[in-house]
Amino acid sequence: MKNLLKLVCYICLFAAFCRYVSSCDKKPAETVVAASDSLSAADSLCINSQPKSIVYNLPCRVTDINPQKEGKALLVFFLHGGCKEHKLDNILDTKGNHLMWESANDSIKNYLGKKGIKAVVVEPVCSKADSWAGHAADIKQIADDYVASGIADASRIYITGTSDGGVGVFDIVNRYPDVFAAGISVGCSKRDAAVPVAHSAEHSGKNFAYMHRTEALDSLFANVRK
Repeated sequence: MKNLLKLVCYICLFAAFCRYVSSCDKKPAETVVAASDSLSAADSLCINSQPKSIVYNLPCRVTDINPQKEGKALLVFFLHGGCKEHKLDNILDTKGNHLMWESANDSIKNYLGKKGIKAVVVEPVCSKADSWAGHAADIKQIADDYVASGIADASRIYITGTSDGGVGVFDIVNRYPDVFAAGISVGCSKRDAAVPVAHSAEHSGKNFAYMHRTEALDSLFANVRK
């Protein structure tokens, strides 16, 4: 009987240890929202106790990074490629809208997490138009809502994208230069930009990840809109 009790105790201790290890290795909290949904900042982003809403006019995956940090968050938009081939409403279909094989978005999240930077990463889905130009106003609306709610720092809003998303970066920063501090565009032809935009025309998954490594992100987030 004593041996049985010891065994039960060991099992309980082992289970508690596993829960502890698991809690120390959690990924940044991700929330998937459909078009026109609202997120409560208090519930979903852990910013403060006051309920404030962000309205999304297109499907988005929202990742909150280092929410325990004080102050306002840096805001980053990541635009996927393949808009013409994949007009999707379901963001969970990651293969279709390129969120799976474009590892650049994960590189950005890992960078922000390791640097201890408080941030919100928004990955919208180009679901209603055949290019990001058709969603430019939607993205600006999300940025405006984050600033108005007190969650995001208006001087630190950034945008990056690959392939069709890279084209979208140039289009959107030129439409709204007073919104974005800087951007990174990968896998498309270079264009003039109203704000600093790092650019590479090479179109490959390897290059997408390379352009979102530490050096490029150091340069990106060093820009602050005045």
